[in-house]
Amino acid sequence: MDKASNLGLDVAKSSCIELSKISDWCAEREIQFVEYLVPDFNGIAKGKTLEVAALDAGEIRIAEAIFGQDILGRWVEDRELIDIADIDMALVPDQETLVPQPPARCSRSTT
Repeated sequence: MDKASNLGLDVAKSSCIELSKISDWCAEREIQFVEYLVPDFNGIAKGKTLEVAALDAGEIRIAEAIFGQDILGRWVEDRELIDIADIDMALVPDQETLVPQPPARCSRSTT
């Protein structure tokens, strides 16, 4: 049984989850925000956090330029290696990575 089935999503393993199904899944669990993460060429997670309502737009987009940074966050100067363009690319959800994040715990200082 794959992770998507464990989460109660009825999808084929080879297909992407429809955004409306993710939106419904989030609504059932009272999830308000979704983190979209993609590794860059160095394996560093890049992404953004959006409200679940953004799924209703039908597409999640992120700047392609995130791949133009080196491991230290500086812009790559070698234009033959990578040409930084100010265009967006579509993010396609992977049902194998859809998991609820535990609630954050706030620590209170007792000073």
